[in-house]
Amino acid sequence: MPTEEQNYNLFRARNIIDILIGDETGETVKLPRNNQEYTLSMPYLSGSKIQSLAANFGVSITTGGSRWQQFQELVDFCIRKGKVRTLINFLLTKPHFMDMWKNITVDDADYLYERTISYVLGAINLKLHFSGMRLKQNGNSFDLLPENKLNIEVPTVKIKTIDRDYVGQKITQARIDIQNGNFDSALTKARTVLEEVLILMLEKKNLKDSISKAKGDLNELFKEVRDNYNIKTGHNIDKNINDLVNGLNKIVTAIGNIRNISSDSHGLGQARYNISDYHALLVVNSSIAVCEFLISVMERNILAK
Repeated sequence: MPTEEQNYNLFRARNIIDILIGDETGETVKLPRNNQEYTLSMPYLSGSKIQSLAANFGVSITTGGSRWQQFQELVDFCIRKGKVRTLINFLLTKPHFMDMWKNITVDDADYLYERTISYVLGAINLKLHFSGMRLKQNGNSFDLLPENKLNIEVPTVKIKTIDRDYVGQKITQARIDIQNGNFDSALTKARTVLEEVLILMLEKKNLKDSISKAKGDLNELFKEVRDNYNIKTGHNIDKNINDLVNGLNKIVTAIGNIRNISSDSHGLGQARYNISDYHALLVVNSSIAVCEFLISVMERNILAK
């Protein structure tokens, strides 16, 4: 029986790659609000974008052929490294489509995304018809499943594990966003993963009331974490370490504020400040540095019990 990664060999086929790199298009639809027309398709991936995407997954494209052959080399690498599901999910999630739908409302963007994903899944599954496999959307993720398992409901709740690997995955996705010019999405990921780590730490202390009172305010969450995990400065600690710990407050505040004025959490079409790629990278790298420190504090606290 083929392994999960071996099943993804199906995505090496040119007729599927053409869909994923934006060479195949679907029907033209009209926005319900104003009848503006859009043709359904994946974002067009130029050769340079494919190479940039490949670099973020850790491979340098050596194929000198056409775009679909370059993308096939990326798929081959991801299959070998067990990253192909991450690649497919990155391509099919909302941030990847942002550049296609600038200056439209959130409702219009959601409408186009739903129609586009419906078209893409239908087109890909048509190519997979005789393989016994289907690409299926499950909430915000996409999985390649045997056809006979598509309607099986699993009576368990999938609990997200927030650890260094999870943080690393989110930050990798954020850096890919930056490479593709999706700075807003990168800022949202940087802020979200920091918030998730803070909430996890408070949950470990059974401080659900504190989480509720914070209402997603990073400063309030971080204050509770500092107080309950004894992240404090003192005369018995090196001055430079004290300065760094005190600096965490400013970093957390800045990440929250930059996200509030610039990220995609406020929707498309609203006035936002523009930032540069190196600014976005600074936010992302700052977020992972804080997250790594906080996870280490949490682990140390657990071991001390």
